[in-house]
Amino acid sequence: MARRARNLATAGILLGSLLTVGCGPSKPMGETVGGPGPAPAGFNAVAVQPGGPPAMVLALDGRDGARAWAAGRARRGSDEPVMPDAPVRIASVTKTFLAAALLRLWEQDRLDLDAPIRALLSDETRDALDGDGYDTGAITTRQLLAHTSGLADHWGMRLYQLQARYLPGRRWTRIEQVRFAMRHGEPVGQPGERFFYSDTGYLVAAEVLERASGQTMAQSVRSLLRFEAIGLNATWFETLEAPPPGAPLQARQYIGWQDGSSIHASFDLYGAGGLVASAPDLARFFRALAGGSVFERPETFALMAQPTPQSRAGGADYGLGLSLLTIGGRACIGHGGFWSHLAWVCPDTGAAGAIFVTDTERAGALGAVLDSLTP
Repeated sequence: MARRARNLATAGILLGSLLTVGCGPSKPMGETVGGPGPAPAGFNAVAVQPGGPPAMVLALDGRDGARAWAAGRARRGSDEPVMPDAPVRIASVTKTFLAAALLRLWEQDRLDLDAPIRALLSDETRDALDGDGYDTGAITTRQLLAHTSGLADHWGMRLYQLQARYLPGRRWTRIEQVRFAMRHGEPVGQPGERFFYSDTGYLVAAEVLERASGQTMAQSVRSLLRFEAIGLNATWFETLEAPPPGAPLQARQYIGWQDGSSIHASFDLYGAGGLVASAPDLARFFRALAGGSVFERPETFALMAQPTPQSRAGGADYGLGLSLLTIGGRACIGHGGFWSHLAWVCPDTGAAGAIFVTDTERAGALGAVLDSLTP
């Protein structure tokens, strides 16, 4: 697998490396279900190998239609097979949705990406940032989305990550997470100076979205990105809104031995993560994003996908909620997430896809599958 795809597929899996112990050999996932048509060779090859994840799902959406395959079990210790439409937590892939929603407001002249964020923050958020040496009169929404705001990253702090193991049931608020970053971190640069991946920055961006739109984050993302029109029937913000009618039950996800469902959703909920989605929904959304069904103008997607100079200097090739990557030798654009997720679209063909495994310790299984694709 190309380096960029591998880096994105495993982005954010630092938590897994800190909290897990070896699970020992596991049985092959076994028979592949789904379609139409056979699964890519790499998918089937991984499914029959011992030592793989509990389950794996792949969805592709392109000019020849939508297809999805699954192998493995919906949860450990069960004979219930995982289905291709099983929704799961998608972690940082949520950032693409949040950035797209803010860009929709920008298209509608309801938000200036380059205006200071100070006027769009609550008093407690503004006081938390300004009180720790940040200048909310200089930080912009564009910088938050591009990870160039200079904000520290609460998610990347070991102390925060260890909460998942020792206090998995804790219920966090957004301002608690912002204050955690302020208390345990320092500014990493002046606004616009350098690229530094920051979940905290996306928490602040989510507040900007709410105050600029006059709706909650969940309401804004759903309406601005036209979930119903696109056909996202298994995508929702966990605990912040009800699952869509008829949405399948979530599949279990694991961090080695630990059942991820024991970790309260608020640990990663407020814009840097938080969405639950099926792989077919993700593939459908990424295809719509590049294909003109989300934005009013193609220039908006081009802006979103264009890496910033700061990210290029840091080797990240990151734009506004999207990053360049390579799938099957083809230049694509997408985002990865902590729960061993990757979603992408290849603009030259319009082909999109999404893949996940259900154990962060088995993320290496993604490589063989991605190598076999011809998007």
